[in-house]
Amino acid sequence: MSKKLRVSFSLLQAWEKGLYDQCALMYQHLETPTNQGMKDGLYQHKIWEAEINKNKKLKIGKTEFIFKEPICELKKYVPYNEYFDLSVVFDCIDEPILYEWKSGSSTNSMEYATKEQIPMYFLACELMQIPIKYALVVHYNQLLGESDITVVHNTIHKRELAKNYVDTFASEIYLDFERRGIL
Repeated sequence: MSKKLRVSFSLLQAWEKGLYDQCALMYQHLETPTNQGMKDGLYQHKIWEAEINKNKKLKIGKTEFIFKEPICELKKYVPYNEYFDLSVVFDCIDEPILYEWKSGSSTNSMEYATKEQIPMYFLACELMQIPIKYALVVHYNQLLGESDITVVHNTIHKRELAKNYVDTFASEIYLDFERRGIL
């Protein structure tokens, strides 16, 4: 048997969009396209992470978050089945809340909240036995200095959606990467 496939939301989303060659590059940690928005988002994450770690507080727009025992930028490989591991990077966990930070002017928190990323994180938390009740998807528009927030509750239905998403696309990626000799 080939080695296990590490499945991230980014990899699954790129595959779903038909960006097969980009997935291969991404998986092998080779050069993948970035844009200024992505660079700005990474920069903003570092600022927020430093603020949370230093003060256990974070102000985004007019909203202030106060944390108890935050863990920022937590990267984990979570065993899923005999073929796949989930690869997740949580922006911030402060049990029982999962925080997902988003920035930019092109969308809002509700749009991010309807994607499979948060359900996939709920699934990973369940497998790791991290008791998350809900996620706050926090979007910050730097141009306007405004934020918006969407609450996503951790339900069986959300975790089942994530399993279906992973099983559907990860199987296709696995077969393709095996054929290409990546696995």
